[in-house]
Amino acid sequence: MSSQSQTLATIGGKAFNKMSYVIRMDERFLKPGTKLRDTEAILMKIDGPTNLNKVIIRTRTKDYATLEAYLDDYAVSPSKGKWWGGWMFIQVLVKNLDLYNSSWISGQHFKDGTEPSNPPTYIPTPPPVPNYPNVALHLATFTIRHTTRKSPSQPSTPLTAELTFSGLDDYNIKQGPAKLHYDSLGKWHLGGHATEKNIAKDLEENGSPWAHVHVLVDGNWIPGMEFIAMRDTPP
Repeated sequence: MSSQSQTLATIGGKAFNKMSYVIRMDERFLKPGTKLRDTEAILMKIDGPTNLNKVIIRTRTKDYATLEAYLDDYAVSPSKGKWWGGWMFIQVLVKNLDLYNSSWISGQHFKDGTEPSNPPTYIPTPPPVPNYPNVALHLATFTIRHTTRKSPSQPSTPLTAELTFSGLDDYNIKQGPAKLHYDSLGKWHLGGHATEKNIAKDLEENGSPWAHVHVLVDGNWIPGMEFIAMRDTPP
């Protein structure tokens, strides 16, 4: 492979080699009256996997050329607008290990993992950063509702839950005040007590569990299959 098709790898390995990530504020530093979900944004490296000095941070409504500008809108500064160690104020959604779903890690951990590898190692040059014409589709946290199941406490209201999503097979679901946790949409769809055999049978008879949910995006409920198709289409 020629040197023109390679680029310097990050010290943290392939979890940090991507060119774009979902970020959000660390709740400890959130401006009063701001919802954590509303701070979610896409951070795009524009000059290689190891360079965090040149980035674009894109929310649903605004683009930022620096981390500091993003923090000005969403964070409380402990030092009158001076963002010393600015990465400590955010969290980044990173898939650390192949066997586990993505998790929110500290921005400082992300910054450290993005440093150039030492001694130098190289990876195939990543593709250009996607355009993300609809940022909301590519964020991490969504409200989902079931098409037939109802809320236990409100029998006339569809059952809802919070989906933290970063890939078709990389997500988790939390439901209700107790934050009941489900590691697959199939289990949530069938009520949480389903076996893998139950899920496989339901998939064969009724299709994908995504066909039984709607996803809230920018105030609109989108059928789950349509949401998956739009999210997986390259921007």
